[in-house]
Amino acid sequence: MPSTHRRRFLASLSAAPLLPAALVQSQSSSPEPGSPAALARHLAEVVRSRHGGQLGPGDLDDVTRLIGESLEGAEKLKAVKLTNADEPVTLFSARRPQPCAPGVSAPQATPPIGTRRPGDRP
Repeated sequence: MPSTHRRRFLASLSAAPLLPAALVQSQSSSPEPGSPAALARHLAEVVRSRHGGQLGPGDLDDVTRLIGESLEGAEKLKAVKLTNADEPVTLFSARRPQPCAPGVSAPQATPPIGTRRPGDRP
């Protein structure tokens, strides 16, 4: 009869990968599982389980709030649709050097590396 026990055990192993999904569905207490606030609470629980000993009394609330703000910002970024023609913003403005105050000498430019002579100061 040992082969019957072995077969039953192997049959139970085939359902093992489905077990975590069933547990998560039964434990979900948030009304909207896809909302940033619910995700922030779940991620804060991960932080609590990994680093709970290093957190103070109000730290977990701050962590949850910061994670929620980051997720909301990410959702706003995802909402902006870009095409291949969109380029990053590059701002360039040339400015003339400001004159020095009277009695103050202008800073000396440092020569490029490799062009200094042995007696020059850096």
